[in-house]
Amino acid sequence: MKKIVFLLLAALLLCSALPLAAIAETAEEPIHFSLFAKTEVSDSPWADSYLFKKMEKLFNVKFDITEINSTVWNEKVGVALATDGYPDFFLSSGGVDVSVYGPQGIIIDLKDLITEETMPNLYAMYQKYPVAQKASMSYDGHQYCIYGYDRTNTREYLQSRFFVNTQWIRNLGMEEPATLDEMYEVLKAFKEKDADLNGDPGNEIPMGGSFEYDPYSLLTLPLTAYGYRLA
Repeated sequence: MKKIVFLLLAALLLCSALPLAAIAETAEEPIHFSLFAKTEVSDSPWADSYLFKKMEKLFNVKFDITEINSTVWNEKVGVALATDGYPDFFLSSGGVDVSVYGPQGIIIDLKDLITEETMPNLYAMYQKYPVAQKASMSYDGHQYCIYGYDRTNTREYLQSRFFVNTQWIRNLGMEEPATLDEMYEVLKAFKEKDADLNGDPGNEIPMGGSFEYDPYSLLTLPLTAYGYRLA
């Protein structure tokens, strides 16, 4: 019976580049890993994400991703585990009871594998924030999963951050904004000028956000700049 590792995503990049880099240097063909990923209807394909493309390029691996909608995730995962049809990795925090499948040997214990030599990035984070590893530990003292830790900087509201199109900024001959006033001028230029250089100065949307999941999304930038903490 094969064993699996249960991950809560970015942990794949937290794990060291050392062993995977060594594999990449010696393997002629990419090494394939199967992966179940929970998805929503509005999500873009996981295979198109920067994260997976970056890992595949750096480490000469290929992720064979099966996307499963969240509405049937628990059911599909349950069937897969019951029929030995599970993948190498699960990309989600739900549907797999590690306290059940870990002791059975289906999910491997990562505790002894997380060392300074094999996973220096993750190891360093655990040394700095031991609570992050404690949160991933099972009741039996083993670690069957790797949870992310998004409070490494208490002054940063990591759940909602803004990104600016620096290509548009360069197209308009402007500098990246460092103050709210400068951000206003940049957004105003995006709205009024041909930032994407397609000949139409009226088709750019200078700023966007969603209130569906985060009611503060469009307010995060100015409010945090003024010292408000929204988390």
